[in-house]
Amino acid sequence: MSEEKGPLHLSGEQYWNNPLSFKGDIGLDRLDAHADGMLLDAPPAVNLSTHKTIPLVCHRSGDSEKLHVYNLETTTQLVVSNLENGKIQLVKLAESPARRNEPPPSPGWSTDWLEVDLAKQVDLGQKVGRYLVWLACGPEASNERTIELYSDTFKISTQPYLDKIQSIRKGGIQKNEPPASFDFHHTQVKSTESKEMEWVLGQEKGPHGEGRLRIRFRIAGLPGFLIPAQEMKSDPDGRPIYGHIPMLVFGFGKNRLLTLKSLVDLPIVEKPEGPSDHRILSGDISFHLPSLEKPGIRDEPLDVWAVALDHRAYLQFKAAHPK
Repeated sequence: MSEEKGPLHLSGEQYWNNPLSFKGDIGLDRLDAHADGMLLDAPPAVNLSTHKTIPLVCHRSGDSEKLHVYNLETTTQLVVSNLENGKIQLVKLAESPARRNEPPPSPGWSTDWLEVDLAKQVDLGQKVGRYLVWLACGPEASNERTIELYSDTFKISTQPYLDKIQSIRKGGIQKNEPPASFDFHHTQVKSTESKEMEWVLGQEKGPHGEGRLRIRFRIAGLPGFLIPAQEMKSDPDGRPIYGHIPMLVFGFGKNRLLTLKSLVDLPIVEKPEGPSDHRILSGDISFHLPSLEKPGIRDEPLDVWAVALDHRAYLQFKAAHPK
């Protein structure tokens, strides 16, 4: 196992040997520096034949009054992306604590720590390959951490492991027909535009004054995202749909409570580039999420995140009121 230290200065077996006992130095350093934000640490690789848990060590520091309300147990969400098939999961990091007539904290700076087991938080599927994890709380996000899972049967870099990963990538995940209510609008991507990778979230007003999200992207996709030629269909404008990118859109409303969570299969109408094992997918798509128009959501700005594979983008969404 790698002995390289992680963001919270952990390495090797320390992740399984009471990792919070090592928190002293970095906690004091962040207090002294008045560091405001979240850090996430996890082992870079886990042999599940040896370890039955996948520890995530989470840290948050900031103003004491702020952390009393927005902390790791109250308003923080855990984002998990399976980098081998594109599946994305979002779960609350921990149960909210019971607080009854608890006095407000004294002014100052404080830290918050929590350890959770990823294996108990989400469905890890076949438990082979790379998973990307990070924390979100309103407009704030932690660092990202990649964890590679393997076993004695599927050891990293061996042929059985590589064959298994290839099978998972080709299989993808179950694709659902996007609801007509998403009302996808495509803007053609010009061939002369930048070839740099991008994942950018924006907002625009629809024809009836409704708020729409817009995602502009150029990313390396997975084989399982594409549809076999004999099964391809066309969109309402007659353009061939080459496949779909699984994307999760979620948002925080008042008091950083999760008020929006939608899985969206982005249709790919731009012809994929590159060899069959490394397809580059691009597009510029606006779409409508009906849940953005619900009372109580549409009246407040939302902190919105859009996630696919190892890409994330943030936007403060301000609802437009339909005419």
